[in-house]
Amino acid sequence: METIKIAIADDHQLFRQGIRMMLETQSDFELVTEVGDGAELLKRMDIDKPEVILLDVEMPNLNGADALKQLKKNHPEVNVVMLTMHAHEEHMIHFLANGAGAYLLKDTTSEEMCKAIRTVAKEGQYLTPESSKALLHQLHPDESTPPEFSEREKEVLKLICEEKTSAEIAEILFLSPRTVETYRKQLLEKTYSKNTAGLVKYAMERKGIW
Repeated sequence: METIKIAIADDHQLFRQGIRMMLETQSDFELVTEVGDGAELLKRMDIDKPEVILLDVEMPNLNGADALKQLKKNHPEVNVVMLTMHAHEEHMIHFLANGAGAYLLKDTTSEEMCKAIRTVAKEGQYLTPESSKALLHQLHPDESTPPEFSEREKEVLKLICEEKTSAEIAEILFLSPRTVETYRKQLLEKTYSKNTAGLVKYAMERKGIW
Protein backbone atom coordinates (compact mmCIF):
# COMPACT_ATOMS: atom_id res chain seq x y z
CA MET A 1 0.00 0.00 0.00
CA GLU A 2 1.35 3.39 -0.99
CA THR A 3 1.58 5.93 1.81
CA ILE A 4 0.33 9.49 1.57
CA LYS A 5 2.80 12.07 2.87
CA ILE A 6 0.94 14.65 4.95
CA ALA A 7 1.82 18.02 6.47
CA ILE A 8 -0.11 19.87 9.17
CA ALA A 9 -0.06 23.67 9.48
CA ASP A 10 -2.06 24.94 12.45
CA ASP A 11 -1.19 27.34 15.25
CA HIS A 12 -3.04 25.36 17.93
CA GLN A 13 -0.74 22.72 19.38
CA LEU A 14 -3.51 20.66 20.97
CA PHE A 15 -5.37 20.48 17.67
CA ARG A 16 -2.21 19.40 15.86
CA GLN A 17 -1.68 16.74 18.50
CA GLY A 18 -5.19 15.37 17.95
CA ILE A 19 -4.71 15.28 14.18
CA ARG A 20 -1.33 13.60 14.60
CA MET A 21 -2.83 10.87 16.79
CA MET A 22 -5.59 10.31 14.25
CA LEU A 23 -3.13 10.07 11.34
CA GLU A 24 -0.98 7.58 13.24
CA THR A 25 -3.90 5.12 13.34
CA GLN A 26 -3.92 4.92 9.53
CA SER A 27 -1.34 2.64 7.93
CA ASP A 28 -1.37 4.54 4.61
CA PHE A 29 -0.68 7.96 6.17
CA GLU A 30 2.77 9.37 6.91
CA LEU A 31 3.08 12.67 8.77
CA VAL A 32 6.20 14.33 7.35
CA THR A 33 5.97 17.79 8.93
CA GLU A 34 4.00 19.70 11.54
CA VAL A 35 4.23 23.49 11.83
CA GLY A 36 2.42 26.35 13.52
CA ASP A 37 2.14 28.87 10.67
CA GLY A 38 2.11 29.24 6.91
CA ALA A 39 5.55 30.79 6.64
CA GLU A 40 7.21 27.82 8.33
CA LEU A 41 5.24 25.45 6.11
CA LEU A 42 6.60 27.06 2.95
CA LYS A 43 10.15 26.69 4.27
CA ARG A 44 9.61 22.95 4.77
CA MET A 45 8.02 22.17 1.39
CA ASP A 46 11.18 21.30 -0.56
CA ILE A 47 12.60 19.39 2.40
CA ASP A 48 9.63 17.22 3.42
CA LYS A 49 7.74 17.13 0.08
CA PRO A 50 4.21 16.48 1.43
CA GLU A 51 1.50 15.33 -0.96
CA VAL A 52 -1.45 16.54 1.11
CA ILE A 53 -1.45 19.56 3.44
CA LEU A 54 -3.95 20.09 6.24
CA LEU A 55 -3.97 23.89 6.34
CA ASP A 56 -5.61 26.06 8.99
CA VAL A 57 -7.45 29.09 7.61
CA GLU A 58 -6.46 31.43 10.46
CA MET A 59 -2.76 31.45 11.46
CA PRO A 60 -0.15 34.05 12.43
CA ASN A 61 2.73 35.16 10.15
CA LEU A 62 1.11 33.77 7.01
CA ASN A 63 -2.58 32.86 7.09
CA GLY A 64 -4.27 30.05 5.21
CA ALA A 65 -5.42 32.17 2.27
CA ASP A 66 -1.95 33.58 1.59
CA ALA A 67 -0.26 30.23 2.18
CA LEU A 68 -2.63 28.54 -0.27
CA LYS A 69 -1.83 31.16 -2.89
CA GLN A 70 1.92 30.56 -2.51
CA LEU A 71 1.50 26.79 -2.49
CA LYS A 72 -0.51 26.71 -5.72
CA LYS A 73 2.01 29.04 -7.35
CA ASN A 74 5.18 27.19 -6.33
CA HIS A 75 3.87 23.66 -5.69
CA PRO A 76 0.80 23.20 -7.90
CA GLU A 77 0.97 19.43 -7.57
CA VAL A 78 0.29 19.55 -3.82
CA ASN A 79 -3.27 18.97 -2.60
CA VAL A 80 -4.55 21.21 0.19
CA VAL A 81 -7.33 20.52 2.69
CA MET A 82 -8.46 23.74 4.38
CA LEU A 83 -9.47 23.45 8.05
CA THR A 84 -11.66 26.02 9.77
CA MET A 85 -13.95 26.66 12.71
CA HIS A 86 -16.38 28.69 10.59
CA ALA A 87 -18.85 27.39 8.02
CA HIS A 88 -19.02 30.52 5.86
CA GLU A 89 -20.22 29.80 2.34
CA GLU A 90 -18.26 32.76 0.94
CA HIS A 91 -15.00 31.46 2.44
CA MET A 92 -15.72 27.95 1.21
CA ILE A 93 -16.27 29.17 -2.35
CA HIS A 94 -13.15 31.36 -2.21
CA PHE A 95 -10.81 28.57 -1.13
CA LEU A 96 -12.22 25.94 -3.47
CA ALA A 97 -12.06 28.38 -6.39
CA ASN A 98 -8.43 29.19 -5.56
CA GLY A 99 -7.13 25.66 -5.60
CA ALA A 100 -8.04 24.02 -2.29
CA GLY A 101 -8.94 20.36 -2.68
CA ALA A 102 -11.35 20.34 0.26
CA TYR A 103 -12.83 22.62 2.90
CA LEU A 104 -13.56 20.95 6.25
CA LEU A 105 -14.76 22.13 9.63
CA LYS A 106 -12.41 21.33 12.48
CA ASP A 107 -15.14 19.41 14.27
CA THR A 108 -15.57 17.00 11.37
CA THR A 109 -15.33 13.31 12.18
CA SER A 110 -12.01 11.49 11.87
CA GLU A 111 -13.68 9.19 9.33
CA GLU A 112 -14.57 12.09 7.04
CA MET A 113 -11.16 13.70 7.42
CA CYS A 114 -9.44 10.44 6.46
CA LYS A 115 -11.79 10.09 3.50
CA ALA A 116 -11.05 13.66 2.43
CA ILE A 117 -7.28 13.12 2.60
CA ARG A 118 -7.43 9.93 0.54
CA THR A 119 -9.80 11.45 -2.00
CA VAL A 120 -7.81 14.63 -2.62
CA ALA A 121 -4.60 12.58 -2.84
CA LYS A 122 -6.16 10.39 -5.53
CA GLU A 123 -8.58 12.71 -7.32
CA GLY A 124 -7.51 16.23 -6.35
CA GLN A 125 -10.79 17.25 -4.74
CA TYR A 126 -13.22 16.19 -2.04
CA LEU A 127 -16.57 17.92 -1.69
CA THR A 128 -18.73 17.63 1.38
CA PRO A 129 -22.51 17.91 0.84
CA GLU A 130 -22.25 21.51 2.10
CA SER A 131 -19.49 22.30 -0.40
CA SER A 132 -21.45 20.79 -3.29
CA LYS A 133 -24.56 22.77 -2.37
CA ALA A 134 -22.60 26.01 -2.04
CA LEU A 135 -20.91 25.52 -5.42
CA LEU A 136 -24.23 24.71 -7.11
CA HIS A 137 -25.79 27.81 -5.63
CA GLN A 138 -22.82 29.92 -6.71
CA LEU A 139 -22.89 28.63 -10.28
CA HIS A 140 -26.68 28.69 -10.71
CA PRO A 141 -28.18 31.01 -8.08
CA ASP A 142 -31.38 31.62 -10.03
CA GLU A 143 -31.53 28.55 -12.23
CA SER A 144 -31.09 25.80 -9.66
CA THR A 145 -33.99 23.42 -9.09
CA PRO A 146 -36.46 24.90 -6.60
CA PRO A 147 -36.29 23.09 -3.27
CA GLU A 148 -38.96 20.59 -2.31
CA PHE A 149 -40.69 21.16 1.01
CA SER A 150 -42.45 18.60 3.14
CA GLU A 151 -45.99 19.34 4.29
CA ARG A 152 -44.69 19.94 7.81
CA GLU A 153 -42.05 22.38 6.56
CA LYS A 154 -44.76 24.27 4.70
CA GLU A 155 -46.86 24.45 7.86
CA VAL A 156 -43.91 25.75 9.88
CA LEU A 157 -43.01 28.37 7.26
CA LYS A 158 -46.62 29.56 7.05
CA LEU A 159 -46.70 30.08 10.82
CA ILE A 160 -43.31 31.83 10.75
CA CYS A 161 -44.76 34.24 8.20
CA GLU A 162 -47.66 34.82 10.61
CA GLU A 163 -45.03 35.97 13.17
CA LYS A 164 -45.51 32.97 15.45
CA THR A 165 -42.69 32.14 17.84
CA SER A 166 -41.13 28.68 17.98
CA ALA A 167 -43.01 27.99 21.22
CA GLU A 168 -46.32 29.02 19.61
CA ILE A 169 -45.64 26.94 16.51
CA ALA A 170 -44.79 23.96 18.69
CA GLU A 171 -48.09 24.29 20.54
CA ILE A 172 -50.14 24.70 17.36
CA LEU A 173 -48.55 21.74 15.59
CA PHE A 174 -48.17 19.55 18.70
CA LEU A 175 -44.39 19.46 18.35
CA SER A 176 -41.52 20.12 20.71
CA PRO A 177 -39.77 23.52 20.42
CA ARG A 178 -36.56 21.66 19.51
CA THR A 179 -38.32 19.94 16.59
CA VAL A 180 -39.63 23.29 15.40
CA GLU A 181 -36.08 24.68 15.49
CA THR A 182 -34.94 21.71 13.41
CA TYR A 183 -37.58 22.52 10.78
CA ARG A 184 -36.56 26.19 10.90
CA LYS A 185 -32.93 25.21 10.27
CA GLN A 186 -33.94 23.00 7.35
CA LEU A 187 -35.94 25.85 5.84
CA LEU A 188 -32.99 28.23 6.18
CA GLU A 189 -30.72 25.75 4.40
CA LYS A 190 -33.20 24.98 1.60
CA THR A 191 -33.92 28.64 0.87
CA TYR A 192 -30.35 29.90 1.42
CA SER A 193 -31.77 32.34 3.96
CA LYS A 194 -29.67 33.74 6.81
CA ASN A 195 -32.50 34.43 9.25
CA THR A 196 -36.27 34.50 9.77
CA ALA A 197 -36.61 37.71 7.77
CA GLY A 198 -35.03 35.89 4.84
CA LEU A 199 -37.57 33.07 5.14
CA VAL A 200 -40.46 35.52 5.11
CA LYS A 201 -38.99 37.32 2.10
CA TYR A 202 -38.55 33.99 0.29
CA ALA A 203 -42.18 33.05 0.88
CA MET A 204 -43.50 36.50 -0.07
CA GLU A 205 -41.51 36.62 -3.32
CA ARG A 206 -42.99 33.27 -4.30
CA LYS A 207 -46.45 34.14 -3.01
CA GLY A 208 -46.15 31.35 -0.48
CA ILE A 209 -45.12 27.74 -1.01
CA TRP A 210 -48.27 26.12 0.39
